[in-house]
Amino acid sequence: KMWRMPIRLVIFLSLYLQVTAISVTPHWDLPVGKSRSTSTLQAVVNPPLTRGSSIHDRVWKNLHDLEAEVVRFQYWAPYPRLGVAELEAPKGNPRCATASSGYWVNIFCGTSDGVIEEIQFASFGNPSGSCGDFKMGSCNAPQTMQIVKNACLGKNSCSLNASPATFGSTCSSASLSIQAKCSNAKNETSWDFTLMDSLMEDFMNAQNGRSVMINICTPPQWMFNTPSQIPYFSDPNQVDWGYSQMTELRDPTMTEISDYYARVLSWYSKGGFTDEYGKFHSSKYRYNFDYWEVLNEVDLSPTMMGQPEYYTRLYDAVVNKLHVIDFNLKFVGMAYASLTLHKLDSHWFKYFLNSSNHVTGTPIDMITFHYYYVPASRTDPTTFPEMFPEIDYVIPLVKQIIDWKNEIAPHVLTDMNELVETKLKWVFNLNVGSDLPGD
Repeated sequence: KMWRMPIRLVIFLSLYLQVTAISVTPHWDLPVGKSRSTSTLQAVVNPPLTRGSSIHDRVWKNLHDLEAEVVRFQYWAPYPRLGVAELEAPKGNPRCATASSGYWVNIFCGTSDGVIEEIQFASFGNPSGSCGDFKMGSCNAPQTMQIVKNACLGKNSCSLNASPATFGSTCSSASLSIQAKCSNAKNETSWDFTLMDSLMEDFMNAQNGRSVMINICTPPQWMFNTPSQIPYFSDPNQVDWGYSQMTELRDPTMTEISDYYARVLSWYSKGGFTDEYGKFHSSKYRYNFDYWEVLNEVDLSPTMMGQPEYYTRLYDAVVNKLHVIDFNLKFVGMAYASLTLHKLDSHWFKYFLNSSNHVTGTPIDMITFHYYYVPASRTDPTTFPEMFPEIDYVIPLVKQIIDWKNEIAPHVLTDMNELVETKLKWVFNLNVGSDLPGD
């Protein structure tokens, strides 16, 4: 008869729960706290967002209808023709490059600029100055000039590795600086915003005055030291994962890259800019951007760009140029992506947030970080619940980031502006800002 006991117990419990049902009455008119988070999203530049695509009108209308604030607009790395405004280096003289030991220097005259006819400066050691004003330092490998001449003169381009193996220097922390002259150089530039403009117009029209965060994350790759010139496809819609190298900047003063971003901002907010040779390029734009984010996910780079010290210098150089152009613009740093790899590097956050590591007066208004989880299938919803244990894992990491921020720089906002991955990643990502303004 013992088998009957469990059945009776189940029946009893069932009847008890029915009789003693708990009633819950929410009081929506009695707030217990105020959320400081803003749920928003990002629009990532890629071919489906361009005019003429089958979903163009629908996508931008949907963004308009969402009425979201602080939407992040990112010109993405794999489409250089859609997101880089100066794909070729300026074609005038001189041609210069500087590289730390172990990196490459590439001098290139271009297809119509003749050949390298003169080496005006060459030093592997501790040279100082910048293009047009290099100076010899206290240490210099004596054969540098001859080695560079042998490698470069009479050629359209040349590449040299800045290393003791090439130049034989015993200098500590040596670098290589070269200044050359091309035989048929002209003071011309390749500035072209045609494809970028249509995307920016569609985005700003969709936002219709609501707040935005701009991220033009891919600088021209001719600004970086690479073993050879980085090509790009003529088709703007062809994905190009090889374009963005992000090694070491050829201009160690970071003037070249900060001037590039200053000209881009001036094009979109001040009606134009003056190029490298004094020519004014006029635009019709007077946009008021709210936030400007400096680069994207550089912590994943295995090069110098992936070091917080190097990135912080670059952030300061860019921000202080842009701040002069638009004093009301707010600036966003880091775009840290290693959370996806289950890696939280305290040095990155603590170094960047510490104002003593920045040029005095450099504004840091917000830091951002990303987390992606890829389910077994992007199209089968039954696999999506797999992400919840991952979210449980990452929440304490986010709390740690916010704790560091509150300890070091409590005024800085935080924004988790890439979160979770689904089949819609190519168009929009969820963006959850933990400290963004709003309810």
